[in-house]
Amino acid sequence: MVNNIKKSVYGERFMIEQETLKPLVIKTLGKFEISRGTQVYSQSHTRSYKMWELLKYILTYRDRILLPEAIMETLWPEEEYTDPKHALRTLVYRLRTILDIEEPKESTCIKFNQGGYCWNQDSNYELDTEVFERLLNEASAEEVTNPANAIYKYTKALELYKGDYLSENLYQEWVIPIRHYYLRRYLESSKRLLNLLKKEKQYTNIIAICEKALEIDYYDEGIHLFFLDALVKDGRLKQAEQHYQNMSKSFYKELGVKPSIEMQNIKGHLNGETNNTELRLLDIEKRLKDNEESEKSIGAFLCDIDIFNYLYKLECRRAERNESTAILAALSLTDLKYQGRNNENMKKILEHLQELLVTNLRKGDIITSWNDRQCLLILNSLNEAQAESVLKRIDKRFKTKSSKEEVFLRIEMKNISQNTLNA
Repeated sequence: MVNNIKKSVYGERFMIEQETLKPLVIKTLGKFEISRGTQVYSQSHTRSYKMWELLKYILTYRDRILLPEAIMETLWPEEEYTDPKHALRTLVYRLRTILDIEEPKESTCIKFNQGGYCWNQDSNYELDTEVFERLLNEASAEEVTNPANAIYKYTKALELYKGDYLSENLYQEWVIPIRHYYLRRYLESSKRLLNLLKKEKQYTNIIAICEKALEIDYYDEGIHLFFLDALVKDGRLKQAEQHYQNMSKSFYKELGVKPSIEMQNIKGHLNGETNNTELRLLDIEKRLKDNEESEKSIGAFLCDIDIFNYLYKLECRRAERNESTAILAALSLTDLKYQGRNNENMKKILEHLQELLVTNLRKGDIITSWNDRQCLLILNSLNEAQAESVLKRIDKRFKTKSSKEEVFLRIEMKNISQNTLNA
């Protein structure tokens, strides 16, 4: 501990007061902040962008000696300096002036050693990532011998994680590997904590931890599994059903994947299947209706290609028995002017087409994406003349809203029949 000795004179006597110097507190998990006591340096020197970038870089690689040339090339490669070493010395001097104001000279936070700069790990500071790592390592070592203490330390460590490492430096390449490392540590440790809490049946705490973790990384399926399991065991079945629906839609839309077997087992539990619970028909119907209402669907039914395939085969079977008439239609985006239009642009146009179809077709009609330029439709209870009229109306509205894009629809349709299924 560093002591600051002050002298006061009272008459002929000297009194020595010892004041404990507060450490430099550095936060990097989330928004960057550096302070000592009540003084927040990163807020009082907001215009010193390069100075703080240099400090972040030195802190990130604090176990290395960083050569001046490498620092300048990494942080500001587009800038040319007649004397880069002098420019860097100036920035280091400014940092020392701010951060070492109450420190003894030998405890300077940035050292010059072997021709390069490095962080002085013996200086009086507290860095959130070091505390984060220490608590996680201690918690991991105590999981078996002292699970209650492990839960406490995991909880304290995860509270330090306020967001991505140096979140304001989103696109700097030198930050990315470290950011991914701490995110991985956070998610892995969250699951270890959740597993301990599950053994203790602390479902309310599990739900709270999962909610925070899903805000940070929504597409970690392991967190969703803990979350759904806790909701079910805490009796929040409707919330669990709603979350499952939202999660499965997001996973398919953004990642193109379906719920895993573990997820489907939880869904089965929600339906009263995995525990052999026999539900009355009215209860089952109520749950089915609740699921339908949770989707808040209006207009036609938009689904993935696998569901569309099942429904198409069902229509073929109906056609065989002459129970109904239905039309299969393909709507293809035709780009006359820009044949090389990028996929992202076409994807947005296809999404616009899907929205148009959903809002302008009936609830009994079915829509899916075949690829990034085609939609397939099943139009129920229509003959060819009626279907042609409907599709002309869709084509007209699409032209009105997409005239600037110079993309047009090519429409094909045919009756659905059992012969089609066997072809």
